This record gives sequence, structure tokens and C-alpha cells, in this order.
Amino acid sequence: MNRIIINFPSGQIAFDVMSSAAIEEGKSRLKDTMDAQHKWAVGDVRAVDELDPKLKITR
Repeated sequence: MNRIIINFPSGQIAFDVMSSAAIEEGKSRLKDTMDAQHKWAVGDVRAVDELDPKLKITR
């Protein structure tokens, strides 16, 4: 995320956040179908603000 912020000082980025419960629920299916795994869960969407002070949540 820091590289994106440094290289693009303004703009918008959209991404989805998932709770740890949602990740746990779909973990085996994701692994079986896409050989992928989630690495980060968000219990409170305000945690995204803490990634970098330049990030702001919009709705």
C-alpha cells in the first residue's frame, strides 16, 4: 500500500474488507478453488485509516 501512496499522491482506490469470521468461513473453499488465502482481516473498518494518515475512508 505504501508504494501505491508514494507513486500516486492523489486518487481513489477501492477494495473490500472482510472480518475474520468471513475469512474463516470461506477459507477452505478459497484454497480449494483458487489455491489462494486471505492474509489480513479487518474487525473494524477504521483500521484502514491506521495504515497511512493519507488514506481516508469514503462511502
